[in-house]
Amino acid sequence: AKDDVKIMAETHIDREASLKLVDKFRKEGHNAVASPAIGSDKGKSAGMLMVVNKKFDAEFLQTGADGLATNPRIIAAAIKC
Repeated sequence: AKDDVKIMAETHIDREASLKLVDKFRKEGHNAVASPAIGSDKGKSAGMLMVVNKKFDAEFLQTGADGLATNPRIIAAAIKC
């Protein structure tokens, strides 16, 4: 993971897969949060992932300690550069 900031939309992954991605990026020296996709009769919709290198002062808004946001379409962050 070479980029300092990554934002991925439409991940279409569930809660467990989102937690695994958050854990993976945290182990690689990043702060990470995700919002799991929501289910429908046609599959999963939405879901997001945001990753910021720990060298930046980033504060993720409306996320739990586990790194999950409740809104499947919005992740908010305040980053001081």
